[in-house]
Amino acid sequence: MGDAAGAPACAAGKCPFDGRTVGGGNRKAARTDAPLFYTCVPGRKAFGRPGESTVFSQALLQCLDGAAAESPDQTNWQVTLPSLAARLQDRIDALNTLYGSDQRVQINGVGQNMVLHVLDNAPDVDIEVTIDPVAAADYVAIRINDEEERVVRMHAKPIPEVIRERLPAGQYEVKALIEPPAPPYVARRAFLPAHPPARTWRLRVLPE
Repeated sequence: MGDAAGAPACAAGKCPFDGRTVGGGNRKAARTDAPLFYTCVPGRKAFGRPGESTVFSQALLQCLDGAAAESPDQTNWQVTLPSLAARLQDRIDALNTLYGSDQRVQINGVGQNMVLHVLDNAPDVDIEVTIDPVAAADYVAIRINDEEERVVRMHAKPIPEVIRERLPAGQYEVKALIEPPAPPYVARRAFLPAHPPARTWRLRVLPE
């Protein structure tokens, strides 16, 4: 792992938000109302792997690719300044776990609701499907339908303890099917959202 002192994400060149020049011994004073994303908090390290982009850059690109996307209507997806600020550390934490690093970002001046990126399509979402109780997995099949009631995924019994899928963001109908009947377990159906970056769907197949 390499390290570098904390610096604004727009370091080296002109910051797209306020036009000031950064990255060097002399730089203009920061505007107090300008959004700034620092790669790490003061006194901490920023990490990167040889031959790869930095942890911060990887997390930022993941967010812009959809991990920080939001949609007011479940049709048009965009990354805004507030949504990026809310999700960036989560993506860095995931990379920290992957790389064994310990990076924390510092974000200042995120008051305005600026649209940073509009996605062409709904972003992909990492989904985990689990059954409660786990012992029912031998008797349960899982069917996932989209909003048009089309089957998008089908898992025959017995299913694993955790089913991992990657699906476009949206609403889904998730069915736990038990055929033939296997008391005390009962079939279940739920309408569940898939919002980026990840969701866990849990279906309880015991009587209420």
